[in-house]
Amino acid sequence: MTARKHRPRLPQTRSCPRWHIEIADRQNFVRIPKKLLRRLIVTVLAGENRPGCQLSLALVDDQVITDLHQRFLGLATPTDVLTFPLDDDVGNSPNDSITSSRNRMQATTQPARNSLNQGDTSSRIVCGEIVISTQTALRQARQRRHDPATETLLYVIHGLLHLCGYDDTTPAARRMMQRRQLHYLHQLGLRLRQPPPHGN
Repeated sequence: MTARKHRPRLPQTRSCPRWHIEIADRQNFVRIPKKLLRRLIVTVLAGENRPGCQLSLALVDDQVITDLHQRFLGLATPTDVLTFPLDDDVGNSPNDSITSSRNRMQATTQPARNSLNQGDTSSRIVCGEIVISTQTALRQARQRRHDPATETLLYVIHGLLHLCGYDDTTPAARRMMQRRQLHYLHQLGLRLRQPPPHGN
């Protein structure tokens, strides 16, 4: 499926700041300060040697993400996180990130560049959009007995790594991605009671 022409895009500006981050909080399930979200985004991208970004992050409920899931991937179910790369180097279709790795689904997307071979894009700014259901994060956090905010931040990291070119379509790539996710959570002083299943 080719979704680029229908996909929401970041606004065009004449001057692009090094870190252009837009955060839309449209939910009432998990409270996370935008300052912390920005700090996490910059920490992850700087850690992946990216010099900047043009990025939007939306925190939504299950209904909104279900509508997007149906629209772009044809799946009328809620999911954790959707990523929309706006950079041809990491594919041009949305990525059903965490749910894909959990259920071993082959979504109708072009996979991001394998994380083990991403070095040639590491000097470029990251352009893309991440949509996260905090309602799903709350549900998963209760099942795994840890903080819903930490679960949500895990989804943010997961989406960012996809935009950096990581994928989780093979066991080796999933392990690599999981290590990077835990690394960045630990940098924020956060821990998970249970390790994330599969690649997320």
